[in-house]
Amino acid sequence: STQSRSSAASDVYKRQVDCGLECETRAKLSDCVDSSVHHLSFVECPADDDKLARVQGCDDYISKTTFAKLLVGDLLPHEEFGLILDCDTLVRQDVCELWSLCCSSIGECAVAAVLDIGLPRGPPQLAHDAAYFNAGVLFCKLAQLREHSAHMLKKAIEKRYEHLEQDVLNEQFRLSWHQLPLVWNAQGVG
Repeated sequence: STQSRSSAASDVYKRQVDCGLECETRAKLSDCVDSSVHHLSFVECPADDDKLARVQGCDDYISKTTFAKLLVGDLLPHEEFGLILDCDTLVRQDVCELWSLCCSSIGECAVAAVLDIGLPRGPPQLAHDAAYFNAGVLFCKLAQLREHSAHMLKKAIEKRYEHLEQDVLNEQFRLSWHQLPLVWNAQGVG
């Protein structure tokens, strides 16, 4: 079923995309969720996914996990929104608050994220004068990701991006992103 804006906060912990999590890690993640309120399920990122295999094959340092973020819309075909957190994200507030903020403020934009404070205009390779977001905490309209995933993966193969999927996402959505307050993705503080 598709998530609606009215039920968005209750569905925050609905899915966890799994690109090879160990059983122990899955159990620890499950323990972090109040099972009386939320249900956590794991969606496997297929090891034989043809799109990811093409990206991974183009360079030894790129793993399928790196670009799986571009395929979240395809992996969750019936969901309207997604909140994607990098694995090194330290969550210090209730993500339901972030979910509600994003649902109420994203408007016509495809994604919501925090300005990258280290690269506010992005790397020189992108050569555009738009603000550049950090994709470590990314709220998105999954239909927009689904619509552009093949094109973004093609670009990832053809170009050598310094900041990998973050550059691809910024290039695709540079004019269609909503800036979130820095508190939701404090960078360079640890």
